[in-house]
Amino acid sequence: MVGNIVLAAGYISYVGCFTSKFRKSLLNGWMRFLTAKNIKYSYDFSVAKILGDPMVIREWNIKGLPQDDLSIENGIISTKAKRWPLMIDPQSQGNKWIKNM
Repeated sequence: MVGNIVLAAGYISYVGCFTSKFRKSLLNGWMRFLTAKNIKYSYDFSVAKILGDPMVIREWNIKGLPQDDLSIENGIISTKAKRWPLMIDPQSQGNKWIKNM
């Protein structure tokens, strides 16, 4: 669906530097906008479902990436973004994980 791609593109481009709570707030605002414009999207939208590969995500978890949504989203952003992402690392584990990639 077009709306899913719009949400995923916005997520990859803009939310990396924000906390999980603020990311959800932005996503909800974008969803309200799409609804107002009558653009269809999945109501159970998640970046991991749209852009993530379950096998790759599992490999990241085996290598030490925490299994919480924020960490997985950060992994997806860092591998899918075309520019250097700025992200929040709440567990301070990012450097260790990136070295294992």
